Amino acid sequence: MQLNDEVQALVRNLKSKDQNVQESSVKIELMERRMETVKKQADTINDLEVELSKARRQERSYEEAIDQLQHDLDALEQDNMKLKALANNPERQGLTPLFELFGIGV
Repeated sequence: MQLNDEVQALVRNLKSKDQNVQESSVKIELMERRMETVKKQADTINDLEVELSKARRQERSYEEAIDQLQHDLDALEQDNMKLKALANNPERQGLTPLFELFGIGV
């Protein structure tokens, strides 16, 4: 009888350990899937950071271009006002005032 009880105890112990191993295997699989998901998310975040960096550089480039265009527009508006003033001046004399207005030597 005692041997039979020991065998049954060992069998119960073995089943319990087998169940623990199976549960651990399931947990490991779940953790591996989570790790894979987190890795994909990290890769996506990295890609987005690279794209954001490119977009910020492009934004700076556009801002510089806009500043240059605004400067050019301001200069052209000033030239336009000078030409209008000259056109409205009843004492204009040929092209000489235009040359002087724009700094062109005759």
